[in-house]
Amino acid sequence: MDTGETGAVTIRAPRPGDAPQLGALHNAVWRATYAGMVAAEHLRRLDDAVATRHWADVLATLDEAGRAPTGRVVTVAVTDDEVIGFLSTGPGRGEDPPTGLEIEALYVSVRHHGTGVADDLLRATVRGRPAHLWVLADNARAISFYRRHGFEPDGARSTHAPTGAETIRMTRR
Repeated sequence: MDTGETGAVTIRAPRPGDAPQLGALHNAVWRATYAGMVAAEHLRRLDDAVATRHWADVLATLDEAGRAPTGRVVTVAVTDDEVIGFLSTGPGRGEDPPTGLEIEALYVSVRHHGTGVADDLLRATVRGRPAHLWVLADNARAISFYRRHGFEPDGARSTHAPTGAETIRMTRR
């Protein structure tokens, strides 16, 4: 995996000790980004300890380059030893995925939105390869971001089971 720096931000593979920061970041971004898009009760139930355990389990499957035997790859953006973003990819899920690479998650700390960190994570991990992802249909900011990177809605829609929110699939060929 290529790593690089953008100013004081370093893109690197995650380390086992990053789990608490990843858990807290994941939930904080959910609370800030999805307020008004998913039920407030769902956001209130997010538990940083549960998210930290989830991330510890994920990180335990990764090698030093951030790769799992399943094909999952995780990269993090770090500044001053603080994890400020992450991107996770894996093989396309579901029946007949449009590409072999799925972006499973891309989250950046709200205070770093618009700074290029998400762009750096996407370039370092996905590079220019064909890929697809699912995004909440009401998340105009994310849809605009992915469009800037060549992704377009491909007509597929689904419901995000945990929240009941409508999602659309975006694909870059």
